[in-house]
Amino acid sequence: MVYLNFNQNFAKFKKMTYNPLLMRVLSPLRKVTVTLLVMVVGLCFLPVKGEEVNQKEIKIFPTAYINLGWQNPEAIFSQDLGENANFEEFNTENSAYPFLDCETDIKINHKTDAKQLTGLIWGKVKNLFQEKIAKAEEVNISEQPAPEEPKTEPEKVLEVFNFSLPKNMEETQINNVQLRLSLAGKNNPPNNTNSKLVIKYQYKGNWQNLAEIDLTNEISNALNGGYFLYALPIFNSWQNLENLRIRFSLVSCGLVYLDAVWLEVDYQEKNSWESSIENISFEKIKEVKSNFSNLVVMKLEKESGSEVLIFNLINKKIKKIGFQEFSSASDFPIALKDNFIFWLSKDKDKVFAFDLINEKYYQKNLPKFDPSKGERARINFPEIPWTVIVDNFNFYFFSPETGEVFSDGNSEVLENFRQKFNLDQFLTKEKLSDLGFSVNWENE
Repeated sequence: MVYLNFNQNFAKFKKMTYNPLLMRVLSPLRKVTVTLLVMVVGLCFLPVKGEEVNQKEIKIFPTAYINLGWQNPEAIFSQDLGENANFEEFNTENSAYPFLDCETDIKINHKTDAKQLTGLIWGKVKNLFQEKIAKAEEVNISEQPAPEEPKTEPEKVLEVFNFSLPKNMEETQINNVQLRLSLAGKNNPPNNTNSKLVIKYQYKGNWQNLAEIDLTNEISNALNGGYFLYALPIFNSWQNLENLRIRFSLVSCGLVYLDAVWLEVDYQEKNSWESSIENISFEKIKEVKSNFSNLVVMKLEKESGSEVLIFNLINKKIKKIGFQEFSSASDFPIALKDNFIFWLSKDKDKVFAFDLINEKYYQKNLPKFDPSKGERARINFPEIPWTVIVDNFNFYFFSPETGEVFSDGNSEVLENFRQKFNLDQFLTKEKLSDLGFSVNWENE
């Protein structure tokens, strides 16, 4: 088993077309041309969303590995091939690959080093010759030798880890994590029926199955329609993400070429309490609700669309949560349930949810439904213990314990908000009534 930590021992990686162990013996006898790749903590930042929303994507490569039976493992720390690469473009120079010591016709892809291939064939002939001698000796000792035990090929394991990040990422929150692979493979020999690549990940100390890729048929980026993509659990902190480990195990014989392994992480800046209530035009408030002792949720009408804001009655500060691409539909109400705030997107094709405790966004596409037939959309968020129900007019929430219920509300907090900022002075009775406040119409 080989253990290498590239954070400490390597700032630049060598990509070789031959066995690294064999190269240690041959290196004094030949010069090697090395391609140096400068990597900054294995990271490549790729902003993909608007800066004002602070929604970004980061591409993170592992920086260390544990290897048992793979060749050229350093190759996975950089990406050489595109998403449309076919099997023939993968080879021993640009990819990590398992060392084939099983019964095979050794059809390794094109750029196999001649000395390595010769050594591999000679090793098999030598093993076969020794095996024949051993069997002959057994026959001389015993007229009826015991039947041979079925041969099982050991798994070839490559484990990658140490997804390091800059310290400034601690001030951001993780929204989504996906594993990406640039990968190709196929069965070898063709009549082998058990060849597969097993992928697992370690999370909170336990190994979990992520995927089993059948190598009976040829696979590649091109045949897959792009890079291979696997969803990972939601990580509550960057520290948990740094502790992530990914393990690749080849079961039985098969040709596998792993060009690169990386994580794609969607993240955003944590919202901070910014502007003051004095910067709000009360007449532009379209909706106001509360389910919390000191917080009021407002929908504010803007030229760019409706915004959803949270107002803190104690420090009199405002936090924007629904704006720009998270803007709210102007003619559909917001809803509150426990510590979550819900609203429909501007085009009413998505449901947004914001967790006040963890300050995280969740979103799902709104299923199509026909209100004229009495249909309603039902949305389940894995992180939310309620089924969210949407009709043409409102949100509803269902759980087996309570059945179907309406949005939560706290009229006392709203009245406190009204009195504290003297809304009656700025808003008409019609406006107050539309916002849900009680109004005395006797003098009208």
